[in-house]
Amino acid sequence: MDNVRDHVFGERPWLAVDPVLGPWERLTNLDVVQTGAWILPDERPLPADLEAFLDAGTPPVYVGFGSMPMGTATDIARTTVEAARAQGRRVLVSRGWAGLGPVDDADDCFAVGDVNHQALFRRVAAVVHHGGAGTTTTAARAGAPQVVVPQFVDQPHWAARVADLGIGAAHDGPTPTFDSLSAALGTALAPETEARAKAVASTIRTDGTAVAAKLLLDTADALGTAPAAPMSRERISAIAHAGHPIKAPLDDDAVGLLLERGLPRGDERVLDLGCGTAEWLLRALAKRPRLHAEGVDVSDVSLARARRAANGLGVGERLVLHHREAAGFVSAQRFDLVVSVGATHAFGGLLPTLAAAREHLAPGGRVLIGESFWDRAPSPEAVEMFGDLDDLATTVDRVVAEGWTPVHGHVSTRAELDAYEWACWGSLAAWALDHPADPAAAQVLETADAQRSRWLHGYRDSFGFLSLVLRRTAD
Repeated sequence: MDNVRDHVFGERPWLAVDPVLGPWERLTNLDVVQTGAWILPDERPLPADLEAFLDAGTPPVYVGFGSMPMGTATDIARTTVEAARAQGRRVLVSRGWAGLGPVDDADDCFAVGDVNHQALFRRVAAVVHHGGAGTTTTAARAGAPQVVVPQFVDQPHWAARVADLGIGAAHDGPTPTFDSLSAALGTALAPETEARAKAVASTIRTDGTAVAAKLLLDTADALGTAPAAPMSRERISAIAHAGHPIKAPLDDDAVGLLLERGLPRGDERVLDLGCGTAEWLLRALAKRPRLHAEGVDVSDVSLARARRAANGLGVGERLVLHHREAAGFVSAQRFDLVVSVGATHAFGGLLPTLAAAREHLAPGGRVLIGESFWDRAPSPEAVEMFGDLDDLATTVDRVVAEGWTPVHGHVSTRAELDAYEWACWGSLAAWALDHPADPAAAQVLETADAQRSRWLHGYRDSFGFLSLVLRRTAD
């Protein structure tokens, strides 16, 4: 069988694989739900003698091939131990079906049986393994660089994914030699591989089991007599922005110019706080092959869409996505451009957002921020919807007073503001009319009508939107 997808039953199968490690390639019309891996938390403590070995020196290289007998390799234990020693590393071997064990009495090698990999892999320098889906996922979650020595079936696929993501090395073929394994370990133990493995670890989903359980319960409800649940705000937002993926009143030319002014070199590191579907990052990456980007958002649905889009554009290897609150995001890296357009509410306003952005900014870096303001005196209804915004001049003055200098700015035009609103509420209305049998159709159409009315009667004549590229006045 060369394509398992052609043999899947059901219209909406579940794929229990992490979206970063194994993104679904849409080669069929299957509506696949990618839940993330289903991993049972392992609470077992590590054995006392293993703890003592780990505490006695630098993190070792772990070598284990699980249920693979490794029959094609000659003296596999000696090969793996000596290859790790050649890198100046201690060695931890897992006996497994390959029968690994110490090759001498030196105290830099230790053998274990069945232990808690979730706890162990966080304390090793690298993991050498056969490429099983579970081991690959556990090592990736732990942030441990990997060397995958694939034997058969799906293992070459996981080896390739590890190499493609830059979190380790794929061994060429199933039979390691001292030279081939030494070369692979050299790649895995390089500082840049370690840094990449730690960065990717923060993007690996940990809630796959909970997601699957919720899907199961939702499916049971749908098959029963329970009334249909209202469509979520997240789903409504996704439909509304289908025709305007930049979730702000900006046309493509304005977006392009803002990115040009924020990324003058083209090889920068970019961070988007509250990235949603990462449209800003995707556009920046697509035109700048030396750019690297990271995005932070609380919506796993939006991040999954961003991953799919990035892979489709061929920029997935240069994009890292973090599923967490933007206000609580911490990174050891500093960024040349920090983006937060239309997401200042996540930090409590414009100035707190700038303060958070400054914590992530490299010397000489820039911030691209988008914020609302009152273009004219607002109605009480508009103030109730958006709060006490400042006018344009006051907004800029407050930014400057906080130690920032605008080096580029864009005030959204009436055409941009109107196009954004019509796109959002028109997309919602069209979806409802196109899906009359859907239980949520009436709710979606009602939402489109209500939001369009609030815009036309409430804030169309007073609402403005400002985008600024900023630099620190004095670093």
